[in-house]
Amino acid sequence: MDSPKLPIILRTLVDEADAVFISRASLSEIAIKVSIGKLRLNIEQFVGNIKNMALNGSTFAMPIC
Repeated sequence: MDSPKLPIILRTLVDEADAVFISRASLSEIAIKVSIGKLRLNIEQFVGNIKNMALNGSTFAMPIC
C-alpha cells in the first residue's frame, strides 16, 4: 500500500478499513504481472500480509463467478 502510483485517499481508505475484499482473479493477475516483470513485489511479504489479515477476520476472498 506504499506505491506512489496509488492515490493517497485510496491508501488511507484501505488502511483504515474494517474489512478488505480480495478477488481471486485479482490475485491471479498480480501473480501474472510479477512473473512477467511488470510488477515488482515481495511475494512472501504480500502473502504474509494477506494471511495475517485473513486470520484477523479483516480480509475476505471473493469467489470468481
